[in-house]
Amino acid sequence: MTQYHITSKGQQLGPFPESDVQSMLANGTITATDLCWAEGMPDWKAVHEVIPQSRNVPPPPPVQAQQSALQGKHYGGIRRLPYFGIMIGLAIVDNVLAAGFAQADSSGGGVLFIALNFMVISFFPVYYRLKNIGMNPWWCLLILVPIANLLVGIRCLVCQEGYEDTKKLDTAGKVMTYIVLGFVILLVIGFIVLAVVSS
Repeated sequence: MTQYHITSKGQQLGPFPESDVQSMLANGTITATDLCWAEGMPDWKAVHEVIPQSRNVPPPPPVQAQQSALQGKHYGGIRRLPYFGIMIGLAIVDNVLAAGFAQADSSGGGVLFIALNFMVISFFPVYYRLKNIGMNPWWCLLILVPIANLLVGIRCLVCQEGYEDTKKLDTAGKVMTYIVLGFVILLVIGFIVLAVVSS
């Protein structure tokens, strides 16, 4: 099997078999214009002259270019702060209407009607918030599923625009994560204390 020596960025690498050279081309370790030499060759030649398939291997895009492309990408939907305001507003309206119906209708049918309407209306901000994050917005249907709806809700609160592409929370997202975790911990402690007192 032919072994190739590669000269790239002023350094001599190898020897490598042709399969390794192809892999290095694919992941951007070397380029098709770098020089290579193998036993029996009179002189160094460009990789694409010795390994013709390498002409079809495109170089990987620069990391900065990828980051710039992501930063310039517009996801649409609802950003984090407007979403938070919309959900708080809906919750306030829901509670005010529920309290009014509870006084007027002792059977509780009105309260149930308001709760169902609140759930249906909530689909829209969750749908557009998930779109803004970069997720498939139809994951909003999970708000009908216990526990899954909590996970979707937390993601809608803490993740910034385009999170699904970067997989990194910004500072505000990290702060919100700590606040949510603290709230969950306090809630669990409250349930435990209530269970102990009740027993």
